[in-house]
Amino acid sequence: MKKWRIIVVLVLIALLMTAGGCTGSGNVRNAVLNARQETERKVKEKASQKTEEEDGKASEQASKEAEAQASKEAAEKASKEAAEKASREAAEKASKEAAEKASKEAAEKASREAAEKASKEAAEKASKEAEEKASREAEEKASREAAEKASREAEEKAASEAASREEAARQAAASAARDYIANRNTHKFHYPDCKSVKQMKESNKWYYNGTRDDLIRQGYDPCKNCNP
Repeated sequence: MKKWRIIVVLVLIALLMTAGGCTGSGNVRNAVLNARQETERKVKEKASQKTEEEDGKASEQASKEAEAQASKEAAEKASKEAAEKASREAAEKASKEAAEKASKEAAEKASREAAEKASKEAAEKASKEAEEKASREAEEKASREAAEKASREAEEKAASEAASREEAARQAAASAARDYIANRNTHKFHYPDCKSVKQMKESNKWYYNGTRDDLIRQGYDPCKNCNP
């Protein structure tokens, strides 16, 4: 403002000097008035230029600030969108990995349970088959032993009965009189058709007709070959 005042004063002085050669106070007033108007016009022009410059600067500053604000907001928006995208992708990745892990664990669990079930069923089947085999073998063994025992008992009974019959026959034969040939030297007695008789000396032969028990009581023993 101080600079503008100096300019105005200078202009007024110049006008007064120019008007010095004029006569009459009216001319002076007119000159002063004209100078004042010219000065006001120039001041207004200068103020208008200054205002326009200030408005341009303000507009440029506002534009810069708006651009800076827009850039800042765009950067913040881009950063926010990037953060949201990264967060969303991370969440999706984590969800996918969790799902894959859960699926894998479920598959492993199902496989393990299936293997355990199959192993258990196989063990139960093997145990059952072993028990059935053992039971069957035990039954077969018991049946075989029972059959063997029955057969053995039957054989023993048959042998006993045969022995009894033989003994009865022997006793019957012993109590019945028949022909024997006794050896006076060996004190053995034989049936007449015994092969040992052929080997005896005629002098040792004793032709006897009687019972077996009588010969035994007389000190003779039955031959082991013909078993009289």
